[in-house]
Amino acid sequence: MYRLISRGLALIPFLLLFSTVAGLNAQAVELDQYKRERPLFYYLDLTSIRSETPGKSLLQIFIKIPYDELQFVKAGPDSFRAEYEIALAVYQKDFQVSGKTWDSHVTVKRYDDTNSREDYTFNSYSVDVEPGEYTMLLAVTDLETREMSKQRVKIRVQDFYREKMSISDILYADSLSFDLQGNITVFPHVHTPRRRAGSLFGYFYIYTREDNGDYAVTVKIKRARSKKVFEDTRIFRREGVTTPVVIAIPDSQLSHGAYSIEIKVKDKRYKATLRDEFTIYWQGRPVTEEDLKLAVRQLRYIANPSDYKRMMKAKGPLRREFFERFWRERDPSPGTERNELLDEYYRRVEYANANFRDMRDGWKSDRGMVYIMLGEPNEVSRDTYPRSYFRSFSGRNVKAWEVWKYYELNRSFLFVDETGFGTYRLENPGDLHGLGISLRR
Repeated sequence: MYRLISRGLALIPFLLLFSTVAGLNAQAVELDQYKRERPLFYYLDLTSIRSETPGKSLLQIFIKIPYDELQFVKAGPDSFRAEYEIALAVYQKDFQVSGKTWDSHVTVKRYDDTNSREDYTFNSYSVDVEPGEYTMLLAVTDLETREMSKQRVKIRVQDFYREKMSISDILYADSLSFDLQGNITVFPHVHTPRRRAGSLFGYFYIYTREDNGDYAVTVKIKRARSKKVFEDTRIFRREGVTTPVVIAIPDSQLSHGAYSIEIKVKDKRYKATLRDEFTIYWQGRPVTEEDLKLAVRQLRYIANPSDYKRMMKAKGPLRREFFERFWRERDPSPGTERNELLDEYYRRVEYANANFRDMRDGWKSDRGMVYIMLGEPNEVSRDTYPRSYFRSFSGRNVKAWEVWKYYELNRSFLFVDETGFGTYRLENPGDLHGLGISLRR
């Protein structure tokens, strides 16, 4: 039987679970505790478009929470209800320009739905702001357990009125619907795992001051820092000063990983370019051989050297067999469709890729490594404009630092950025020793 710490399945529970195959009844009980005790995980997306107020932009915030992250209680003979609170504030420097706190809830009919990671409750918020740099503070709280997850996000809002032609941010969508007047309703994707191919879209606006005929729109998608995987050019009819555009993203051609997208728009006189990045994450087991190889590489923080070497050397079906056996032997609830430990591990990998990427994929970064192995820290202290340095920084030009604290492990980890480009290095890797971690970086 393994114990759980208050931040969920962190390193010690991972290691104990890896060596445990008995006590399944007790494990099932503790997994329910795991659901209630770990901080909420949610998906977040932000976009900005031109506001109807001249000179301003509309900042749009989208939040999706998997049902499995919330604590449901029985609300009736055939219903279960979860309640949560969302609080957000948008700052420019030290001045709060907007904020809102609201309660929301979700009700389901079946108990099995309360454990779903494929269904989400959705919330959104929009606010007019001046173009510029902002910081958003966001907190989501389960009102039953009082567990809270907090996040600080830096935002850059474009000025869509300055140029003679400009393109809004791209909103990724799972589906679209059209009414009889041709108006579009968008169902945001919000970076959630993909369940099926052929249903991912990009939605954006083209803004112009003059009528110069139709638009030629070229879309290029390539693997981040790698080869091009898709290119297409189409003509879109201008619809006045604001033209909505929908593009189909060929996700069936895309395996796990980060991608860059470039959209070029031109008419008879002007042109504009939009660049963005997005991540494809296929829910469940790796789909392609490339996905599988990457999934094996991402096990390097927790797999013992012999298992890791065996999986890396294996090819084709044999590698998949070793991979599936690795997780099957560590399944906390054998006989069920879901492997909670596998889901949690690759959720952390996904989170690291989304939040800790520097010159490398986020899971390879030092912050990503610690997050994957230990989970979310209890406390984070950071300074992005340090005016005074620790003694150990004598003679070093430190641009920023972060300290992550894990109360239950009695550990703190210091990350330092000396480049100013968000490349944080772990200053005290020795503090990982004694936790059973084998560093292969």
